[in-house]
Amino acid sequence: MKRKIITVALVATMALSFAACGDSNTQSGGSAESSAPAEQVEQKSDEPVIEEQDGIRKETYYTNKELNLSGETGPIKYTVSGVQVSNVSTTEESVASLLGIEVDQKAGLVVVNFDVENTSTDTISWYPDQATITTNTQEQADANMFLNDGDVGGDYIGNVKKSGQVMFILPNSDAKDLTQVSIHVDGPHDANFNTVGDAVTIDIPVNQ
Repeated sequence: MKRKIITVALVATMALSFAACGDSNTQSGGSAESSAPAEQVEQKSDEPVIEEQDGIRKETYYTNKELNLSGETGPIKYTVSGVQVSNVSTTEESVASLLGIEVDQKAGLVVVNFDVENTSTDTISWYPDQATITTNTQEQADANMFLNDGDVGGDYIGNVKKSGQVMFILPNSDAKDLTQVSIHVDGPHDANFNTVGDAVTIDIPVNQ
């Protein structure tokens, strides 16, 4: 069990490596080789940036660190500040099971950065970490809450801000075929479970 937790944590770490995406190509054995300037905020390529570690392989096709798609729903303000589109595969059976894929199966991985603010003094609940994704490849999937990072969902007690990354595994999609993903989040509610805002759909162009 401990091995499963450590290995899945590694998957999450690789998926969360926005700072490195487009900036390094990590080969098997852990060496890193610079391939882009550090200030690069958008990377897209027909040839992916590849990271391999402990039986996990990640192929990144597109990263945009300054997406900045903003909106409001009720008292909630949100910004999708970044997106990354990759393929992930593993030779570890336990990890494959937790990701919902087969050993050596290549699956799409979409990571989305959320910055959220409650502009009211009331406690408002909103759950982008439980969002659903739909894609131009006609696939639908729920966020992988085991891999999500940060505290972007749940109760916003008064005028507070939260940030985090929400991850989606797409077993039937290849990252290089994705041109648009849409993130669907139910509307926020107050402490009495009254809906205080509309459901949100955020359309994100990728690989363009």
